Amino acid sequence: MLILDTLLCRSLDSPLDTQLSSAHQKWWLRTRFVTTILVNMGNIMERADEQILPALYGFVAASFHIGPTQLGYLTLSRALVQAVASPLGGVLGGPPHD
Repeated sequence: MLILDTLLCRSLDSPLDTQLSSAHQKWWLRTRFVTTILVNMGNIMERADEQILPALYGFVAASFHIGPTQLGYLTLSRALVQAVASPLGGVLGGPPHD
C-alpha cells in the first residue's frame, strides 16, 4: 500500500483518513490508482493519434486518392472535433455538483 500511496501523492494526514474504515480506504486508494492508470493510457492514445496521421500521410493519400489539400482538411477536422469534444468530456466526466 505504501507504493500506491507514494504514486498517488496521497496525504496520510488527511481528515478523510480518520473518517473512513480501513477497507474503504483501500478501495478508495485502488480506485484512484486505476483511474490514474486509465487517464494516463488515454493521454498516451490521444498523443499517438495526433502523431500517427501526419506520419501516414503518404499511405492515406494513396489509399483514398487525395492530395495534400484534402489531407490538410482531414487533419483540421480531427483537430476541430478534438477541440469541441475535450471540454464536453471534461464537463461530463467531472465530479457531480451538490
